Amino acid sequence: MHDNLELIGGINGGIFEGTKFQGELTLPQNIKSIPDYCFKDCLFTSIAELPDGLLEIGFRAFFGCRRLGGILEFPESILKIGDDAFSGGSAMFNYANKIECIILPANIAVIGSGAFSGSYYVTKIVCKATEPPIAPCFGYIHKDNCVVEVPES
Repeated sequence: MHDNLELIGGINGGIFEGTKFQGELTLPQNIKSIPDYCFKDCLFTSIAELPDGLLEIGFRAFFGCRRLGGILEFPESILKIGDDAFSGGSAMFNYANKIECIILPANIAVIGSGAFSGSYYVTKIVCKATEPPIAPCFGYIHKDNCVVEVPES
């Protein structure tokens, strides 16, 4: 991929949108934000790691990444996940991602509307805060097949 991905935090818009990058996405350790539409419709199968120090993921940053799967663990540093950031969109358009588990840190401030909507394969959500987020961010996740873990207060 690109050697200077740390620069994407300062670029507006979908710099890599629709480029169809494949395989595992590796982000630099010093990245602070992932802008709106940055990786929309790419074909990553996983994200190696969301690095410590990442503060924000923008609007639809990973929207339509239908091959993205596995465990999605957010670092303690993350403050905001934008609207539709990891949304799979509508099932009729076959954009559902393959994420199976979402791990949220205790101190996250904002999870945008629809951030994980259409993530049909999620079977586990781990929330490190004593109260799970109250936001319309998990739409269309099969709640009958999904466990939410929250620490005892």
